[in-house]
Amino acid sequence: MAIMREIELGGLPAGWETWRCTAGSCPQQLLQLARRSPGEDLWLICERPGWLMAASVPACPGCGTSLRRES
Repeated sequence: MAIMREIELGGLPAGWETWRCTAGSCPQQLLQLARRSPGEDLWLICERPGWLMAASVPACPGCGTSLRRES
């Protein structure tokens, strides 16, 4: 389960990674995510500025399905 909420980014540095939604019918497809800080299960979502997702494995903000990191 992922919990998402809006936050102030306040210049947080981010190393964006590409993740893919595993649901074939989801229009979201690819997302850029970054951990808020190393070791935390908190993710920033590039496509949704100001959002913070709390999850060990990120979920798609569009449909809630698990995401898979692209190589």
